[in-house]
Amino acid sequence: MLLTLGYNPQKQRYVGTWVGSMMTHLWVYDGELDKDGKTLTLNSEGPDCSAEGKMTAFRDVIELKSRDERTLTSYMLTGDGTWLRVMTARYRRVA
Repeated sequence: MLLTLGYNPQKQRYVGTWVGSMMTHLWVYDGELDKDGKTLTLNSEGPDCSAEGKMTAFRDVIELKSRDERTLTSYMLTGDGTWLRVMTARYRRVA
């Protein structure tokens, strides 16, 4: 897997991509940092796991918990308009 992130000063938005060897889709991100400076919300579009051949909105939220910990939580927009959490990863620095 490879995640790229950067800041586009013209758009004043965060941009990036994600690709993994387990799928053929290239995820393209557009997002913003919350006012607290610790939560980055990235929006994208990807394959809907509940409907073959259909695309849906996704939201990845990166939260900086401390200098040594962050989480990544992924949500998928369902057919009824609710956000379904599909994955959470916790990253910790080990001394």
